[in-house]
Amino acid sequence: MSYRKRRINWVSVISLLIALISVSVLIYDHYGVPKQIYQLPIFPRPTPTATPVIDDGAATLAKADALFDQGKLDEAAEQYRQTVTTIEKAYADFTLLADKLAAKGNTEEATARQNDAQKALLRAATAYTRWCKILALRQKAAEAITYCNRAIEINSRSPEAYAFLALAYDRNNEFDKAIAAAQRAIDLDANYAEGYAFQAEAYADKSPFDKRNLETATKAIQINDKSAFAQRNLGWVYESEGKYAQAAQAYARAVELMPNLSYFYMDLCRAQKARGLSDEAITACQKATEVDPQNAEAYDRLGQLYFDRLDNQKALEQFQKAVDSDPSYALAYGHLGWVYYFRLNSWEKATEAFQKALELGESKLSAGTVAEFYTELGWSYYRLARCTDARPLFDKAIGLMTRNPGPGSGNIIQQAQDGLSACQGKK
Repeated sequence: MSYRKRRINWVSVISLLIALISVSVLIYDHYGVPKQIYQLPIFPRPTPTATPVIDDGAATLAKADALFDQGKLDEAAEQYRQTVTTIEKAYADFTLLADKLAAKGNTEEATARQNDAQKALLRAATAYTRWCKILALRQKAAEAITYCNRAIEINSRSPEAYAFLALAYDRNNEFDKAIAAAQRAIDLDANYAEGYAFQAEAYADKSPFDKRNLETATKAIQINDKSAFAQRNLGWVYESEGKYAQAAQAYARAVELMPNLSYFYMDLCRAQKARGLSDEAITACQKATEVDPQNAEAYDRLGQLYFDRLDNQKALEQFQKAVDSDPSYALAYGHLGWVYYFRLNSWEKATEAFQKALELGESKLSAGTVAEFYTELGWSYYRLARCTDARPLFDKAIGLMTRNPGPGSGNIIQQAQDGLSACQGKK
């Protein structure tokens, strides 16, 4: 039997393999074997943790500053208050975040957040200072002192805080404290014009003819002649010395530099009145009410100008606007009493107005003003045939002026004594 070796037909083998592969592909597609290949990660990917967004008060502070520049003082004060509230929360949030980051070993990030907390805190000091400034301008000196001191507790190296603390003390008639606070501002920054400006104001209020007044005010101008407060307080020094034309010039310059601050128009109004320029004074005071419709003092001063002109209706309107703008503004109630008593012979309304003035201002107004209102209220009661009510008021006026003599005290005492004489033997 012959065993011959058979030869392999490679063409047939290759053809068969191709056929098998084709069939496999058809089966794969036909039975819908998933075409996606899912690759499991070897290590799970961590989800990134977003850094929380914390409001640091910068935007609110900028808004408050913009409102102040626009002359919207009450709105600005509210924004400064909101800035402080926002920053109190931001400081706590930054500090808590820094502690958490430090606990995780992220020292660099923790330090950055702690720095953010400190920056926010300094921003709060700025907000307190500028809030204090508005309160001082609004004649709310006690509150102003509180907020400037809070600013200093946070940042004891802020010349701005000490300068406006000086303004607040001056408005509270604490002139030595004002001078000291301004000096601290100067010590912190010898080129801070407002430090010299507010010191000059306090010097002038303490002693109008002290040679340091003009020297210090001039120094402020030399440092920064574009400081509105420096120009204003130079005007105040001139006014204190009776140099009303020079005062008006300085006040006008302050108005140019800060045209939306009503108080500079009021200063100009006062100086023009002292110069005998009644029309110019009225124009300046009217402008003060336009740029700051909430400024009760401006309405009151405008009312006094109309009262002096014997324009009783306009005077009454302006005094009423003053008390509508600020129902706690005692002086304007007394001036309403003037119109009712001296011009309109409306004794009942006069008594109501003088009573309100004394109720609000007995502990705040000057002794001379309080004694004057006592006397005028006494005479109002006399006109109503109520001498039983009038006598104690005349006695109070005499006692107050005897204990606190000053310009005009003799005249007030004489009017009160005349009232007692008129009431003699009457009920």
